[in-house]
Amino acid sequence: MIRVFVFISAFLLGTGLSYAQNAQDILDIKKDKPVNKLDANGKKHGDWVIKKQEQRGEPEYTSFGAFIHGDKFGVWYKMDSEGDLVAIENYKKGLLDGEVKYYTKGKLACVGQYFALNTTYDYDSIVVEDPVTGVQKLVRVPTSWGSVRHGMWHYYEPYSGRLIRDVEYQIDDIIFTKDYPYSKADSTHYQKRAKSLPHLKQGHYKPPEEKRHSYTY
Repeated sequence: MIRVFVFISAFLLGTGLSYAQNAQDILDIKKDKPVNKLDANGKKHGDWVIKKQEQRGEPEYTSFGAFIHGDKFGVWYKMDSEGDLVAIENYKKGLLDGEVKYYTKGKLACVGQYFALNTTYDYDSIVVEDPVTGVQKLVRVPTSWGSVRHGMWHYYEPYSGRLIRDVEYQIDDIIFTKDYPYSKADSTHYQKRAKSLPHLKQGHYKPPEEKRHSYTY
């Protein structure tokens, strides 16, 4: 099971380059060593850890990642109240963009793709492909939609790690889906195989003491 302190350490070691828009942003963020800081205009900037209490049926969770002048940017991690991984998401200018991964009790359940629309304008254009003819064309999309699912999404059985479904989206529309059923023999095979998969093992990596971090916020 993947625990929160592992990702906090990885987060601290990896920030600075992956989400910065330009060299000045990199320098600004490196100056903000403490978490949960604001820029000169009162906008969230640099590394942030955000804890949300349980409300309206949504469970408690903690997320951490980076803001650039008020917008989420780069990789964000979300953990549940037990410290198990819930999601790894990528953001661009505050919108989901690129690969996302979702977990059930710390075990991988889904990998998919988002496309962030350019909200500078009222409309953006996305290339789509006809699933029958293969012909590609540009489609105009209202940017008020924010982000859209665009690309292949893979769904896994969390316990075994087995692929159970593929779904392909084009601008939030499903154009292809395929399920992967299995027999009783397959079930036994995957239960045995699950014991050897690194991300499903009961133990989890612990970084050296000097690389473990905690936050007060």
